[in-house]
Amino acid sequence: MQSDRLTSAEAAEALCMTVQGFYRLAKKRQWSTIEIGPHQTYERSRIEAVVTDRLKRKQSRMTPAVRAHAEKCAETIRRYWAERGHEIHVEAGGSDIRSDLVNGLPKR
Repeated sequence: MQSDRLTSAEAAEALCMTVQGFYRLAKKRQWSTIEIGPHQTYERSRIEAVVTDRLKRKQSRMTPAVRAHAEKCAETIRRYWAERGHEIHVEAGGSDIRSDLVNGLPKR
């Protein structure tokens, strides 16, 4: 069962930021805290609303040109390793490029 509160570390991780950055955001938004033991906790619903908002904004910035560029990069990477005798899996997911490379090199 999920708690209705998140520690500052959990909230920072959910927002992909440092704990110090989260503290600044929480202060700016004037989010109230409750101390539970050694931890400061925040309302889960407020954090999840910000996460959802950030995802929506990120997706709205996705243009066809960005998507085409990611696909072109993925194809360039695939071709580069094919010329060197390696078959790798590379795909463009939105603006992200995912592959089975490890530290930029094919698996052995």
